[in-house]
Amino acid sequence: MAAKNQKLYETYSKSLIHEVQRWGGLKQKGVSLKYMMEFGSTPTLRNLLISAQFLHKELPARIARRALELETLPYGLSLKPAVLKVRDWYLDSFRDLRSFPEIKNTNDELEFTQMIKMIKVRHNNVVPMMALGVQQFKKSLGRKIDYQDLDEIHQFLDRFYMSRIGIRMLIGQHVALHDPNPPPDCVGYIHTKMSPVQVSDEGGGIPRSGLPKIFTYLYSTAKNPLDEQSDLGATKHSNNGWLWIWASNKPLICQIFWRGPANHLYGRIR
Repeated sequence: MAAKNQKLYETYSKSLIHEVQRWGGLKQKGVSLKYMMEFGSTPTLRNLLISAQFLHKELPARIARRALELETLPYGLSLKPAVLKVRDWYLDSFRDLRSFPEIKNTNDELEFTQMIKMIKVRHNNVVPMMALGVQQFKKSLGRKIDYQDLDEIHQFLDRFYMSRIGIRMLIGQHVALHDPNPPPDCVGYIHTKMSPVQVSDEGGGIPRSGLPKIFTYLYSTAKNPLDEQSDLGATKHSNNGWLWIWASNKPLICQIFWRGPANHLYGRIR
């Protein structure tokens, strides 16, 4: 733990780390798809300004919490190179958000929107990078410990990926509301008329009872998205197949067919 904290302080200033700790302790505000759809149905300049002001305060709290958790994982998982890379992505994004000045007008809102678009791009490879970190962790366990029995790790991954979905949905929805020609029946990311129910992948589907370990499933049945020789800074998307969720009689994320990691897999069932 001491070595890990030393590395963190060598990379980032004490003031930033203290700010991350403070923001990570704040309670995040829940936002339902119904509210997002109703609010986004009239994307006026005023509504876009309100949305940006909300994200300016909400995103740092969510990102800081994940950065802190990445720093304190059990069994040495936090020390794996791929996990450290993901942690640094979160810390860099937190710093960008906190460095952005107060949003007062439309020009500020547009600049903020461009900045969070870049944050979203920065985090594109979080899922395969965390999968690489888990693979590195598994190799270090040896034969005495079964990875499947490490409930703390599985619970962390579930929280982490659920949070990632929420962060990307908030950013994506705000950005999509700027589209002057949105797809039919869509409010930002949300489709208002889709109704079929299905949870599936190319392999024939994943039972609901198996969802808590969905990412273990994904990276044990799909081809390795990254290997030990991968460039930890690369932003190339993996291609593990198509994954989707449809929710009965409820708004649906438009970009539901997603190549590679299950970026929207938890979106309608949490």
